[in-house]
Amino acid sequence: MTAARAGVLVAGTSRPPLPNAPRNQGPTPLLASSSSGHVDMKQPNNASIAPVPDQTGWRKNINMEHRNSIIRRIVKYILPQPDPAVYQDPRMSNLIEYARKVENTMYTTAEDMDEYFRLLSERCLKIYNELEEIRKRRRNAASAASAKPTSSASTDPTGSTGQQTNSSVPSSQQRFPLQTSAPLTVPSHSFPPNNNSDTSLSTSDVSCSSYTDANLAKFDRALSAHNRLPIKPENGPIVHSEQNNNYTPTATGLSVGATSYKTDDTEKSRCAPGLPGGATDTPTRPFPYKHEKPEEKVKAEDSLSSDSRSTSTYEAVHTASPAVKVDKSNWKVWSREELLRHFLPLLAEIYNDRNAEPFRDPVDPVALHIPDYPQVIKQPMDLATIRNNLEDGKYKDPWEVLDSFRLMFNNAWLYNKKTSKVYKMCTKLSELFESQADPVMQAMGFCCGHEYSYQQILYCSSSNVCTINRDATYYVYENTPIRKELFERKKNNVTINEANEVCKECGRRWHKVCGLHMDEIWPGGFICQGCLHTRGIKRKENRFTAKRLPSNKLSTFLEKRVNDFLKKKEVGTGEVTIRVLASSDKTVEVKPLMRSRFTESGELSENFPYRLKAIFAFQEIDGQDVCFFGLYIQEYGSESPQPNRRRVYVAYLDSVFYFRPKQYRTDVYHEILVGYLHYAKRCGFVMAHIWACPPGEGDDYIFHMHPVEQRIPKAKRLQDWYRRMLQKAMIEGIVVDFKDILKDAIDHHLVSPTEIPYFEGDFWPNTLEEILQVTLEPVLLL
Repeated sequence: MTAARAGVLVAGTSRPPLPNAPRNQGPTPLLASSSSGHVDMKQPNNASIAPVPDQTGWRKNINMEHRNSIIRRIVKYILPQPDPAVYQDPRMSNLIEYARKVENTMYTTAEDMDEYFRLLSERCLKIYNELEEIRKRRRNAASAASAKPTSSASTDPTGSTGQQTNSSVPSSQQRFPLQTSAPLTVPSHSFPPNNNSDTSLSTSDVSCSSYTDANLAKFDRALSAHNRLPIKPENGPIVHSEQNNNYTPTATGLSVGATSYKTDDTEKSRCAPGLPGGATDTPTRPFPYKHEKPEEKVKAEDSLSSDSRSTSTYEAVHTASPAVKVDKSNWKVWSREELLRHFLPLLAEIYNDRNAEPFRDPVDPVALHIPDYPQVIKQPMDLATIRNNLEDGKYKDPWEVLDSFRLMFNNAWLYNKKTSKVYKMCTKLSELFESQADPVMQAMGFCCGHEYSYQQILYCSSSNVCTINRDATYYVYENTPIRKELFERKKNNVTINEANEVCKECGRRWHKVCGLHMDEIWPGGFICQGCLHTRGIKRKENRFTAKRLPSNKLSTFLEKRVNDFLKKKEVGTGEVTIRVLASSDKTVEVKPLMRSRFTESGELSENFPYRLKAIFAFQEIDGQDVCFFGLYIQEYGSESPQPNRRRVYVAYLDSVFYFRPKQYRTDVYHEILVGYLHYAKRCGFVMAHIWACPPGEGDDYIFHMHPVEQRIPKAKRLQDWYRRMLQKAMIEGIVVDFKDILKDAIDHHLVSPTEIPYFEGDFWPNTLEEILQVTLEPVLLL
C-alpha cells in the first residue's frame, strides 16, 4: 500500500483490470497526499482535545474526527507551505497546539453549528492578517538591507521565508512548488482521537454527516477565498473505476480476418478535489460567513439497514463563466400571480386524482400511529402545503414548485415499504406529475420539467477491482495504518442530478443536457432558445464539429462506405461522419509467470508492439453532432513477433441507440465493422480476433452511462449478431472463414500457450497466469 493513495474502497472480488480502457471522472473527491508518504508532525503528549462536558444539541453532531479535520484545515490555512522540511521546525508543535486551542474555544462558546463555523472563519482571518502584517514588516526590512551582502533570509513565525511570501512575486511563481512538491497534508495520526469517544459508526453519525460535511466544505471554501493556496478536502475515498465482466469461453476466431471480440472492458478513474480559483495573497475585507443550504442536497438520509430505500442526491447549478459579466436587470422575475396561473391547474389535477388521498393534507403522526415519522422525514410536504406556499408567494422560481412536489414523493418512498399501498399510490401519482410537468414548464419558457439524475459509478480499489453494485454496501478507510473495525460502512445509493445552466438574458434554469451548452465552445455564457428567438439573438457558430476534425485514409474509407450504403437505402437523415480520434504506438508486456516460464527459453517474446486506434462515428441530429458508435482496435504489424504477427484485435466496441432511422442502426454498425476488416485486409493483416461476450449489468465501456431504455444483448444474441456481420463479409469476399476459438485451436493443432495470440487486456493473458499459478502451488508447498 503506497502513501500516495489517500483512500481505498473495499468490496468483493473480481478479475484484474484491463489496461488502455477509456477513463471516466467520478464524482467523489479525494484527499491529496504526498507521493513520498505522510510526514509526521512533532506534537506534545498533552495536545489532545479536552472533551467538553456538554455533548447535547448541535455538539453531538460533530464528533472528534470532524474536529480534528477542522484543526488540520486551520493549520493549512495559517501555513500554506508544501515543503515537508517545515515539519522539522520545533515551532510546528506550537502551531498545532495553538490551532487546537482556537478550535476548542470556539467549540465551547458557540451557540450553534453556524456560529461555530463563523467564529472559526473570523478567527482564522484575523490570524492570517496578523501574520501578513509581520511578513510585510520583515519584507520592508529585508528590502532596506538588500544593498548589503548577506546569505541569510528572514523567517516568519510559521517557518516560511520572507522571499517565499513576497507579494511582489507573480502568483504563478508562488504556486510553482505545488507542481513539483507534495501538497501540505497534516497526517491524521498527528491528531489522536479521544479515547472516550466511540469509534464505531452510529446511526446518528450517518444522519448528520451530510449536514456537517456540507459545513466543512463551506468552511474550506471560506478559507480558500482569502488564502494564497486552496484548502483541499480532508476526507473522501479514492475511486478506481475499473470495469470487469464475467468471461464466457466462447469466441469467434477468423482466418483472414478471424476475430475474437471481448466486451470485458476496464475503466480507471481517479477523482481529485477541485481547486477554487480566484485566490489572492492578502485579504482586503472581513470574511462574510453566512450559512446557506448546502449545494449538495441530500434528499434522503443514509441508512445501513438491508431494507433501506433511501437515496442521496447531489445537485449542481452551473452558471456562466466568472469572466463573463451578466446583466441581471432583464432576468425574468416570477410573480405570485404567474406561478398560480401556471401551477394551480397542475395542482388541481394531482389533487383530484384517486391516488392523491394520502397526500392532500399534512401527515399527522399521532393520528396515524407513526411516532417515528418526524425522525425519518426531516422536511414534510403535502399538496395543501404546496398550495398555501403558492398563495402566500413563498415560491420565487418555478423549479422550487417542482422540487416541493418531488420532495413529497421522495418522503413517501423513503418512509413506506415498496409493498405498501401508499408506496404504490405514490408511484402512480408521480408518473402523472412527470407527464404533466413538461408542458407547464415549457409554456413558461423552460427546457422541460424533468429531473435528470444518474447513478454514481464506484469500483473496488482492491487488487481484484470489481464493480460496486447499486444499493450495495461497501467499506471505506483512509490509507493509513488502521484497525479493520474502524472501517466506515457506506451504501452505494447516491444519485447525481443533471447540472443546470442559467440563461444570462432571462435567468431561466435549463438542464445542461437540454441546453447543449459548453463554456469551451460559447465562452460568452448560455442563452436559452426562447431568448434567441424572441430577442433576435444569433448564436455563435460552433467551430468544434465532427466534420472539422482531421481525417485520414481509414476514416475516409469507412465514411464513404457507410454513406454509400445510406444513399442506396435512400435514407434522408444526416450523413455519418467517421474519424480516427487516436492512433498511438504501444507495447504489451508479457506477464511475470508466462515470462519466467517461456520467455527465458526463447519460446515467447518479452513484449509485442502494436498500434492502438480509436474510431468513432457521428451523425448530425437536429443540428447537433451525436456520437453513436465507438471502436478500439489493436493492430499488430509485421514487426510484432509471433503469434501476434499481422493480426488485428477488436478490443472494445460500444454504441448508443441514437442513430436515425433506427431500422438501419444494426446495418450501419455492420458496415463499419466489415469496412474495417476490408481495410485491414488491404493493409496486409491476415487474422482478426473478436471476443464475443456481452457486458455485465451496469457496466459502461466506451460511452459513459448508456440510456436506461437501451437493452444489453445476451451472450447468444450477441454472438448471432457477429455471425451475421461475418457472413456479410464472407459474401463480399473479405473474410475467408470464421470459427470459434476452440475449433480454431483444434484445426491448427495448438499444443502450447505460446501459440495463443497475446493481446493487451485480453481474456487469455490473465487466464494463463492463473493456470500457471495453480500449477506452481504444489511446488511451492514442497
